[in-house]
Amino acid sequence: MVTRMLIVVMGVTVGVGMARAESREPLTYAQFIEKVKSGAIKKVTLQGYADIVGTLVEKKTEKAFSVRRPMSTSEDDLLKEFLKEHNVTVSSGETDKAMQSWYMVAQIAAGCAIPLSTLVLVVLIYQKVNRLVAHVIEQ
Repeated sequence: MVTRMLIVVMGVTVGVGMARAESREPLTYAQFIEKVKSGAIKKVTLQGYADIVGTLVEKKTEKAFSVRRPMSTSEDDLLKEFLKEHNVTVSSGETDKAMQSWYMVAQIAAGCAIPLSTLVLVVLIYQKVNRLVAHVIEQ
């Protein structure tokens, strides 16, 4: 029962992490700037100090993207002004910060899940062997 539940939790955790990671096309910062200049990006969300997510429109197809900013927060106003000059709507990712926290927890859990499941499996086997040995000794 415990093993099945652990397998389900591991599967969901890994699946959520993989789906979230695959759902956004990663861009370099230089690619991001070029896409803004070309008009392919119309809306972005600034998440924290380093992450930018948004929607990229190419060939009439929308794709979610993500990019990490290599700049300090002192350059944040310059970026916002650049985006405004290119008619890009900028929003703050306050609501996404909670999602990022859960996503980070999910990634950590996925990284710990395999060693943890191995430990649980070893403990379960140890308990089973102890019961069998105790049963054999009693007889």
